[in-house]
Amino acid sequence: MASNSELDQILALAARASPGSYSNGHSSPSAGTSSAYSSYQYNSCAENPNNCQPHELAPAIPLDQYRLNSDPNPEIIRKKPVERVNYTQNVAVRYLKPPAPAPAGDIVIQQLPDRQVAPAPPLHVKQQQPSQPNPAPLVIREAPPPPPAPVPGQYHQIPGKVIPPPARKVITEYLPACPAKPQQVIIDRWLPYEQPQQRVVYKPAKPPCLIPDPKNVTIIWSEPDVDVTQVFVNLGVHNTDPAEYTARHCASLIQADALPEIAIRYGTRGGHSLAATHRQSVQPILYGDVEYLRLIQQ
Repeated sequence: MASNSELDQILALAARASPGSYSNGHSSPSAGTSSAYSSYQYNSCAENPNNCQPHELAPAIPLDQYRLNSDPNPEIIRKKPVERVNYTQNVAVRYLKPPAPAPAGDIVIQQLPDRQVAPAPPLHVKQQQPSQPNPAPLVIREAPPPPPAPVPGQYHQIPGKVIPPPARKVITEYLPACPAKPQQVIIDRWLPYEQPQQRVVYKPAKPPCLIPDPKNVTIIWSEPDVDVTQVFVNLGVHNTDPAEYTARHCASLIQADALPEIAIRYGTRGGHSLAATHRQSVQPILYGDVEYLRLIQQ
């Protein structure tokens, strides 16, 4: 996995390429979905079946003194936002350029000097008189040819294949909703009345008009439909050592034939020739006294 500093650099490059989005590549959904979630509407007929009038009820008490209704079987309302949520996903591609391979070994062609074959020893012929016995047979032995010059060996170095980069990690952040504002506090204080004279008249009370406990309502919102717009972000070419890159990301490396479809589709939009599709030539580019190679190719 990438380190925190490397990940911050990638996110910063993506943010500069697309300034209208968050650093993780997603646009804010709060502006487009605030009107999709409507509040629950109070049903007065269902909550007040006895049709109690306001003058038949006692004055309201502070909200913290009301008893919360415990309903084991609340009414469940399932809703789904009508508006679709639009996200913009930045697909950032960073092209890694390996260092230049080590130069190939020199092909040294050394011209040896011309050498003449050594002269043969002198031939000593003795002529006998006719009366003398026949001479011994004349044996002429040719000197062996000189051994061929040793052929110098050649050292060729074939560069290794470049391992393609791993797939880019996608980080998704879910932003919480804003907390509710604190409740306003309004205090009314009364001054005492003057002590009046009051007649006491007893009238029997009518049966109380009771409002039963309401039915709790649970609103379950399903996830809205999401439209994701992928934006290509070119992070440029970075010089990278393949050995160091392999040691750092060994556990997360993916072979070129196993890359996901998004990496294949967006990896070629930068206009660069990728190592996975480019056939690497093992023949080095020759320079110097190239014309003398004909002396060893005959």
